[in-house]
Amino acid sequence: MEQLIAFLTGSCLASFIVTMTQRHLLEMGPSSPRSLCDHCAHLLAWWQLIPLVGFALQLGRCRWCKKTIAPWSSVCELTCGTWLALYTPLDLTEWLASLVLLTGLSAMATTDWYAGWMNPLALTSLLPLPLIALSPLGIEQPALFLLVAGLLSLITLLSHGLGLGDLEWLLVVLLLAGWQCYWQTLLIGCGLALTSPKLWHRQPLPFLPYLSTGLLVSLLI
Repeated sequence: MEQLIAFLTGSCLASFIVTMTQRHLLEMGPSSPRSLCDHCAHLLAWWQLIPLVGFALQLGRCRWCKKTIAPWSSVCELTCGTWLALYTPLDLTEWLASLVLLTGLSAMATTDWYAGWMNPLALTSLLPLPLIALSPLGIEQPALFLLVAGLLSLITLLSHGLGLGDLEWLLVVLLLAGWQCYWQTLLIGCGLALTSPKLWHRQPLPFLPYLSTGLLVSLLI
């Protein structure tokens, strides 16, 4: 039951943060009319706004114009809900730390995914990292170090360099979480980024969403 509550909390939080971030990018206020279809601008029904459920019931396509719905919001909802359910905070402090972290990661990843930049003030959401249990795996093995360095170099080459926001984000993670979590985050994030078609077509790659996922996974290992 606790895991179900955690999953619903995480998915609903991600849905709200992603929606508010998208509205901010579109210069829409929080009091703007209810969400519309990105293609036909039809007002969405209440059940279409339910995290994950609305996307699933429509089979990923708008009920009216039948065009594909961008899966970004649903991916964030599933990721945050699953992570919070697996992590399952034990007390109020861990709950608050987890919610702040998920809020910041969702906002920063969404901004990078759609606009290619990151608000430096959002880095403050990483401050609760020291309160969350970190993985004991280190980077003592030279082969692992070389693997991470090689993957990062490949991504940097194919995507024409990392953004300044990515470097700032990695620096904050290093300072707050330590080398162990830092290297794991990089390894997992690079592995996920290599699956992106954008990278292999030499298109600009929003790297922060992959790093954020890598951080969340590293906190569970």
